[in-house]
Amino acid sequence: SRQLARKLNAAHAGDAKFVQAAYEQILTRAPRALEVALCVEFLIKQTAAITRLRAREKMVHALFNHHEFVTIR
Repeated sequence: SRQLARKLNAAHAGDAKFVQAAYEQILTRAPRALEVALCVEFLIKQTAAITRLRAREKMVHALFNHHEFVTIR
């Protein structure tokens, strides 16, 4: 998750664009508007306590644990 977050972080400065890229890369779909809003809110809250990159790493890690990524269809 750290390597992917760093790669996406370098390519996407804005939080919403980062979230969109992470969803497309990990879940192979675009995020819904509510998902973008919740993820951006998470990133904003997290950056109050930790670095922006670390917050993005945590979000990517959470997406790797998302049922859409884990479940085999």
